[in-house]
Amino acid sequence: MFLGTRTRSWLVMVGLAVAAAVSLAPADDAQAGRTQTKSFAGGPISFAGPGTGKANPYPSEIPVSFKKGSRIVDVNLTLHNLTSNNPDDVSVMLAHGQTNQGVMSDAGGTVDVADVTFTLDDEAALTLPDAAQLVSGTSYKPARYGADWPAPAPSALSVFDGENPNGTWSLFVTDDGFGSDPAAFENGWTLTIKVRLPR
Repeated sequence: MFLGTRTRSWLVMVGLAVAAAVSLAPADDAQAGRTQTKSFAGGPISFAGPGTGKANPYPSEIPVSFKKGSRIVDVNLTLHNLTSNNPDDVSVMLAHGQTNQGVMSDAGGTVDVADVTFTLDDEAALTLPDAAQLVSGTSYKPARYGADWPAPAPSALSVFDGENPNGTWSLFVTDDGFGSDPAAFENGWTLTIKVRLPR
């Protein structure tokens, strides 16, 4: 079939327009594998009086909400403004659903700290020190040097990967000093969660 010059030109223009539209169209969620990262803040945590060893509140809780069907890719925990004359006494466990993980125990030695803020991150270059001083603004791999929080081990936050992030997350903090150490996470804690969104 013979097409006139004007008809052929029109068809070429339509074809180019369709190709451009296809190339500019946003990728489908399933193809893009979209992720989302949110941070959620918990309130101050102080350590209770002699004989209990439990922080106040115990646990400290944060409600978390993502789109239904999201799955965890990464979890980081920031502990704000730790003040303690014996960080070695402080132990921290993170729990969500049926999963719990001790992420800090007997770390930081007996070196006094004041207003030290640090992040626990599986991908950090450094590991929580056993005896060395905790340094503010630093990211550490979680570590347990005592038996405060048993299995699972090691102390990786990756135990939460693949789970549903929604619901209540709980932070359990104890102090072996039983009140002799006036310790606190004065500005609480922050949970930063990266998820893969549903298709």
